[in-house]
Amino acid sequence: MARRLRIQYPGAAYHVMSRGVLRGDVFSSDEDYARFLSCLARAQEKFRLDVFAFVLMSNHYHLFLRTREANLSRALQWLQTAYSIYYNRRHGRSGHVFEGRFKAIIVGEESYWIGLTMYIHLNPVRAGMAPDAGDYRWSSYRDYVEEQKPHEWVKSEQILRAGGDDLARQRAAYRESVLARSGRERTVLDDLKHGLILGSEKFVRWIRDRIMGRKPPARAKSEPAAKKRIRAEDARGLVMKAVAREFGVTKVSLATRKRAVVNIARDVAMHILKTHTSLTNKRIGSAFGVVSDAASVRVEKLAAGDPSLKARIDRVADSILEV
Repeated sequence: MARRLRIQYPGAAYHVMSRGVLRGDVFSSDEDYARFLSCLARAQEKFRLDVFAFVLMSNHYHLFLRTREANLSRALQWLQTAYSIYYNRRHGRSGHVFEGRFKAIIVGEESYWIGLTMYIHLNPVRAGMAPDAGDYRWSSYRDYVEEQKPHEWVKSEQILRAGGDDLARQRAAYRESVLARSGRERTVLDDLKHGLILGSEKFVRWIRDRIMGRKPPARAKSEPAAKKRIRAEDARGLVMKAVAREFGVTKVSLATRKRAVVNIARDVAMHILKTHTSLTNKRIGSAFGVVSDAASVRVEKLAAGDPSLKARIDRVADSILEV
């Protein structure tokens, strides 16, 4: 089945959402909500995340965060796994807690940020779970409107200071804006482009040209916009095939390890899998019998001083990415 590749880069901001299996509950008690927030606090420290806003609903959650490293998949995998282990033990169950892969929307210009936090904080009101955002316990709303923040790790000040340095005034303005939008808000997600980018056309072009390193392919006008997504079919197989074609080697040679022999094509394959897919270092390394981090770092250093190698890497990435 087709699987979307994650767009990951240092400094990327995301709106993340994940639901329970079959849309079932993932939080059944106050202890569950509290444990998830404890895991989230640990994740933001462990993976150097900036968490701007969150809301935990009974059967799903929303996060607005920024990654200082290109590690969204690793961070969310750790978060959901840590919580799932707890949840299954506590409730005497087994199997997956969350349904499939989490959804991640890339968020562009900061002009979108404050509106996105309000959208997140108003989820309980829209769902009829609370008459007012301030009445719902399991969100970061109070971190925006109260001087004594319940969650010190929520970076609410960075969002509020976009309106000025007087935080007391910005908190009051934020509260008023949320009250004004409640029940009448135009969802910020109306500006979503290509199903996974929230930002201006300029930001979309930047993602396409600078992060993905390519121009968009020509498409039939009749193709639904919802299909304009980043996909991969068997990421490892696609990358191996593309690297073998670009470097004129066999796929067997890419999978074969020879001690003390530098195989740049093999290193490039590992580098692309690390930077353009959600595969973990452990899974990549086990497939090649080496530590993938070392190969990726080696390729980055070589490409920095060799434009032709960088171009070849971009061509391989281009052949497995689709917008």
